[in-house]
Amino acid sequence: MGDDKKIDSYIDPKLGVLLFAINDLLDFYVDIHDRIFKFSWRQIVPIPGFFKKIDFKKAADDLTRIYSEIQKYRSVMDVLNPSLNDYNRKTYFLLIKFSDALGDTVSRLSEISIQLWYKVNKPSSYSYEVYDAAYKRYETSIMEYKKIGEELNRSCQAS
Repeated sequence: MGDDKKIDSYIDPKLGVLLFAINDLLDFYVDIHDRIFKFSWRQIVPIPGFFKKIDFKKAADDLTRIYSEIQKYRSVMDVLNPSLNDYNRKTYFLLIKFSDALGDTVSRLSEISIQLWYKVNKPSSYSYEVYDAAYKRYETSIMEYKKIGEELNRSCQAS
């Protein structure tokens, strides 16, 4: 009898695959965020051969791919729900919330990156005020996915 409860307390392998896949996308997103916002003298000091320009177009393209991957995994999550036991449901629902929040964050950074690329490469009316408002919404979305992510991590550690 006790062994049945122990078996039910493991994370479903399909859910585990989704957890790792979304975590990999989170890592990729964080790398892009750092490329754009992390302080670097190479991005500030215009010394020939030393200056490193931020490639906002590549960042936006990479973020679009991440967003598409998140959406693909969300579709898989929708199909997975009926096959999960009660033990896995809390983690499952938190993963859905986390994926949605991460997707929102990725989408917001992608939009900022696109606008900054236009500002650098073409005449653009992307003002500091518009950027600042977009960045504040982006920061709020970061706090949201982090909050859900902490809860998701606690749920997984309890497994």
